[in-house]
Amino acid sequence: MSKIALDVGEKYVGVAISDFSNIIALPLKVLIRKTLKEDVKEIQNIVQKHKVDEIIYGIPVNLKGKETKSTRMVKSYVEQLSKEINLPFTKIDERLTTVEAERIIREMKVKRGRKKKVIDKIAACLILQTFLSKMKKNES
Repeated sequence: MSKIALDVGEKYVGVAISDFSNIIALPLKVLIRKTLKEDVKEIQNIVQKHKVDEIIYGIPVNLKGKETKSTRMVKSYVEQLSKEINLPFTKIDERLTTVEAERIIREMKVKRGRKKKVIDKIAACLILQTFLSKMKKNES
């Protein structure tokens, strides 16, 4: 079974997926947010197609660990998703994932017009890789 990670933003949701051994996180796609019903349907399709057993999501907090407007938006969105998708949802602190994703994008020399979508996928990938690494460490 695979796991997916969501990097939830106001306009886009970056999605990353693990390999079946849950060792490597891979960027999957960027969803353009529409209505909650349409978003749920798209995420359910991903869950079914890739045999997902858990959804990881990044929780944005400021550098001091305090909640922000974005934190509340993500919590509300995920709460609504979890009512429609019968899987465990696990949160991961996503502080600095966007900064790290932007650094990776610069190194990859991604063209300006594609940066936003690529950043969201990379950020989701970083969230998932953090989770997978912690999971592996706890198994040891």
